[in-house]
Amino acid sequence: MKLYDLFYKPLTPLFRLKPAYTFRDGIYSPLQRSLFQGQDSEAIIYTERRREEDFFKNTSPSLPTSIKIMYVDSAAEEEHVFPITPWNHFLENIDRDLSFWKKPVQSLRSLKKKGNLLQGKSIYVHESAQVFGASLDATDGPVVIDAEAKISSFCHLKGPLYIGEKTQVDMAFLSNCVIGENCRIGGEVADSLISNYTNKHHEGFVGHSILGSWANLGALTTTSDLKNNYRPVKLLFQKQEFPTGELKYGSILGDFVKTSIGTMLNTGTVIDLGVLLPPKQEQKKYYPPFSWGGYPDEFYELQKFFRDIETMMQRRNQVLTAFLKDELAKIYALNFRA
Repeated sequence: MKLYDLFYKPLTPLFRLKPAYTFRDGIYSPLQRSLFQGQDSEAIIYTERRREEDFFKNTSPSLPTSIKIMYVDSAAEEEHVFPITPWNHFLENIDRDLSFWKKPVQSLRSLKKKGNLLQGKSIYVHESAQVFGASLDATDGPVVIDAEAKISSFCHLKGPLYIGEKTQVDMAFLSNCVIGENCRIGGEVADSLISNYTNKHHEGFVGHSILGSWANLGALTTTSDLKNNYRPVKLLFQKQEFPTGELKYGSILGDFVKTSIGTMLNTGTVIDLGVLLPPKQEQKKYYPPFSWGGYPDEFYELQKFFRDIETMMQRRNQVLTAFLKDELAKIYALNFRA
């Protein structure tokens, strides 16, 4: 099995700090599926992204011995690209991943006794998860809630849906989503992938979007995912346009992105790593790394950025490792300010 670290250019903000095959696109990531299947695999790394080997040497878990690293110069075949629309694959991926998910779950009868409204039988709630007074609809796909997740009353959860460990969901309407570990989620989220440690805890709509790790969306942050003229959406990365072929496409938010309250994002907005959007940001289709609202020559000061994300990570009992800090400093030094 080959694990390709290849993706559509506008997805770069999501993969500056990690290989594409470690990105959860169901219950598990492509790397985890390979390990569960017990297959010897090759991690195909492109020479311009050679740092992946260092990534596995300096993060936990390290790259297993069954995974061999191979460097290549040319691009992989199209079918091996991390999908530009991962939400189109959630049903298939979650269904497949359930064969590897061997965790103890609460019975449907027990869930009903806790005041939950259940539709369909493909409902898998870990025995340590807390779900009370919610609506769980598995008629169109499984609903999977992992260990120590907390789902409050009046939430409506519609499959296919995966909610990661220790994630808290309050007053939310979720449908066709994959949500990572230790997130805080509220409001409406549809057809979207949200990575670990990201907050979207208040009212506001996120649709047909991909959010990296450690992002924080201020209250009422909303993504538009349909153009007024109903034309296919194009994404802008740096100065180049990329067609998606999709009528609906929201936003891409890289790691450590923060939006202010009331932020409105245009259809097909790409926000790179470490961006802070102030209350009255300049409306752009692409925001370069560490920028403040896309204003010319206004960027996060690196030491202040480190200070702020260290404070944020401490709130989840995590630390900014020396390796991650060094990687962020390298990206900052490269001056990605197109």
